[in-house]
Amino acid sequence: MAARKDLPRPVQALLAGAGVALLVGLLQLTGLLELWELKTRDLRTTWTLRPARKESDPYVRPDLFFIDVTDASLAKMDEKFHHTWPWPREIQAELLTTCTRAKSTTVLYDFLFAEKGSAADLKILVDAIGGGPPTYLVGGFRETGVRSSNPEAAPLLKKTAIEVDSDGSISVPDPYTQVVLPAPELCRAAAGVCDVSTPRDRDRMIRRYRLLSTFDGRWYPSFGLAALMAREKASKVVVRRRQLTIGSLTLPVERDGSVMIRYYPRAGIDSFAWDSAWNVLNTEDPRVLQGKIVIVGTSASGLTDLRETPVGETVAGATIHLTAISNLLNGEYLREAPAWISGVLFTLLAAGVALSTRFTSAAAGGANAAATMVGVVGLCTALYAGRWIVDQVPPMLAVGFSFAATSAVNFLHEGRQRLRVKRDFSRYVSPKVVDKILRHPDALHLEGERKPLTIFFMDFAGFTAMSEKLDPSELVKLISEYHNEAAEEIFKTEGTLDKFIGDAIMAYWNDPIEQADHPLRACLTAIGAQKKLLKMAEVMKQRGLPEMSARIGLNTGIATVGNMGSKEQVNYTLIGDEVNLASRLEGVNKEFGTKIIISEATYLPAKDRLEVRELALIKVKGKKLPVRIYELIGARGEIPPERREVVRKFEAALSDFRGRKFREAAEAFRSLGDAASGVYVDLCERYVKDPPAADWDGSYQMEHK
Repeated sequence: MAARKDLPRPVQALLAGAGVALLVGLLQLTGLLELWELKTRDLRTTWTLRPARKESDPYVRPDLFFIDVTDASLAKMDEKFHHTWPWPREIQAELLTTCTRAKSTTVLYDFLFAEKGSAADLKILVDAIGGGPPTYLVGGFRETGVRSSNPEAAPLLKKTAIEVDSDGSISVPDPYTQVVLPAPELCRAAAGVCDVSTPRDRDRMIRRYRLLSTFDGRWYPSFGLAALMAREKASKVVVRRRQLTIGSLTLPVERDGSVMIRYYPRAGIDSFAWDSAWNVLNTEDPRVLQGKIVIVGTSASGLTDLRETPVGETVAGATIHLTAISNLLNGEYLREAPAWISGVLFTLLAAGVALSTRFTSAAAGGANAAATMVGVVGLCTALYAGRWIVDQVPPMLAVGFSFAATSAVNFLHEGRQRLRVKRDFSRYVSPKVVDKILRHPDALHLEGERKPLTIFFMDFAGFTAMSEKLDPSELVKLISEYHNEAAEEIFKTEGTLDKFIGDAIMAYWNDPIEQADHPLRACLTAIGAQKKLLKMAEVMKQRGLPEMSARIGLNTGIATVGNMGSKEQVNYTLIGDEVNLASRLEGVNKEFGTKIIISEATYLPAKDRLEVRELALIKVKGKKLPVRIYELIGARGEIPPERREVVRKFEAALSDFRGRKFREAAEAFRSLGDAASGVYVDLCERYVKDPPAADWDGSYQMEHK
């Protein structure tokens, strides 16, 4: 039965990415990521805080002022006048009178004047409110209990409501069941009643600021909106396409009519001008309040008006209002990016990481996923610094899940292929070659490619004689030992062991891994193999076993390499004339009595690292032009001076030979006495008797392949 064909790898990756994007989208829609997302926003807030204000720096909004009923103010009022909290309304009236004298823009009282008090006391405060700047009071907007309407409060609620002309582009929540108003006389005198409650996220932190509230179909402002209306002398708010217009100000808002607060260092405590209520009551020069939007509130620990902020500070509720007003006037508040941007971002990231992981190793895929996560954090933080909030957790989860899911796909779909590749190739190629094949299994195709290679042929001398002396099992064991030593040297230089041909070995370099120095690698392998075989021959001699030597031929040239065979069984190998030449050079060692012969194409790229002796310019059957060949003696600097002198004399004699000075050459070669010189002695004697043709090029014709 035919094996089931897997989907193409890009399709597998994209399906994995799509599944991850769908999962992350569902997690986001269900709100399971909300708390994590809020914490990342807090981190971004901390990372992007402006530098803390120095004493000489201007305030973030010089037109804002906070009159703080501090613990010290409470203590001094109790000590000098025996007034405990809540202070008599006469005292509150004095604060308002001070603001009136200073010609403040508006006063926002962050207290609920729900206490009854005397009629005279009440009248003093009513007169102070009526005779001063526009003053806004707090209404107790409650979300608990059963919704109820107070007929007596209805006229006051109508009077204190503001006019909002909305196109319906915002949907302000209506969670309140009742509103507790200050005394009716105060409501009539005040410019309005505000909802000072601030929406809290699931972790009870305050990150958003509500501008508008609704109750019984009417609109009521927050402190921040009331301050802007007083500043702009606006009687109504216009809402168009999620933008609030108050006089000359236009403010983009969120869908629920709120804005996202951008906190200042230390939650804004040192960012605004402020003074204690006690100092303001006792000041003789109130000009510090001139033209200011004044919020009267408390940071006293016992009055429970403290709020937690994302920058790790617990601050007075009035400071939240000051921060929001400053954000609105300076255009510093944050904006939520449309939800579709986050969706597109994590979908693209999921697909990108899936594709990257599917086509790389686990380590590279993991590094890419980690780098992508860092990039997501950097991008979201940069956008946050630019006042835009883009969800950070969904893209990070998409990256992590996509890497995990695609890694699982890699394992499931390629596990058997990896095992097969390792089984089939690890005996013949270096570990790096196996790794490359495992990373790029599509490289295993039948077409092949032509590319520069350095080919290595090695054959053991004396094999036939040895096979007659040893039984088959001993012979196989001995040959295996020699093969192991040679293969170790091939793998050391990251060569590819093509095949064992009886006692011979064929290998090559520069495929599948590209190696710019492949001729040098092959030469160093040949030198190393011969050194190992010499040591091994000594060991064999001590064991009483026959000694063997080896002949090596190297050539560099263009050959065709790739999988060759049928679909059921292939062999990753190479073919071409340059392969044949390497094989023939191995055989030429027999004629010259040498161990390693390399072609000029192999020698020239590596000549600075090698010690050689030029042997001949040979004509090979199947080749039209002669090939210059060299005996590879060793790596540069490894041969003694006396051997180098022999090489010099040999090459001088060779020059005489090619210059047709056969008698002189024969004498020089005869004095050297080695096998290669003996070949030339015979040639010189032959040419003395029967000179070569006039167009002879000094080459030597090989008679065998």
